[in-house]
Amino acid sequence: MSSYSPGPTFLHRLIDLTRGVQQPHHHICLCKGLKQDLLLWMRFLDKYNSKSFFLKDTWETSHTFELYTDAVGSIGFRAVFGKHWFVGEWPVTWNTYNIAVLELFPIVLTMHIWGHLMAGQCVVFFTDNAVADIINKQASKHQCIMVLIIINK
Repeated sequence: MSSYSPGPTFLHRLIDLTRGVQQPHHHICLCKGLKQDLLLWMRFLDKYNSKSFFLKDTWETSHTFELYTDAVGSIGFRAVFGKHWFVGEWPVTWNTYNIAVLELFPIVLTMHIWGHLMAGQCVVFFTDNAVADIINKQASKHQCIMVLIIINK
């Protein structure tokens, strides 16, 4: 397991944008998404309570929490957390989305609904390689995946 650092998630677009800058006097254009990232940072800094936290050293598996998520590209998604569960169908407009987006969506929704019950825990999710890599890196080249990653902060 790698240690988690939230910074790269929010700086991903800025880092990508500045890679091609050769000289200090070169200008770059800030896209709408990057401006939204910077506004998110400003809101965070404005509301940050200056408290830090330490996570447990041990990693819990989704089996420990009885936490399971799944997505079927043509049908929908579901999740189970102990005795709690949810299920949903994909909107027709999502038919073109990458399977990684569809697999990540119920994980993000799970954390929004039940994440407070896992506060302070390090949790291992079992998922396919593409989504696991995205979760570990907290970054993706796909804009719709980055929206899910940033929303989950």
